Amino acid sequence: MIHIPITKREDAMKLFNLFKKKELEGLDKALAMGLITEEEKLRIAATRAAETLDKFLEKKGRKTVKISKRP
Repeated sequence: MIHIPITKREDAMKLFNLFKKKELEGLDKALAMGLITEEEKLRIAATRAAETLDKFLEKKGRKTVKISKRP
């Protein structure tokens, strides 16, 4: 595992946004290759965004909102 020292909130947000950008690029590539459909891409992105929001809210001590998984 790589350790990246982050001392400022701005640095953490830049790193977070970079990972999000790479994740979306990966979904776009999978869509272009025909591995997933547009609906699946949107569902995956929404699920990951909800998970990220829940983790953030848990750290802040707020109530989380669970999104039901699709069968």
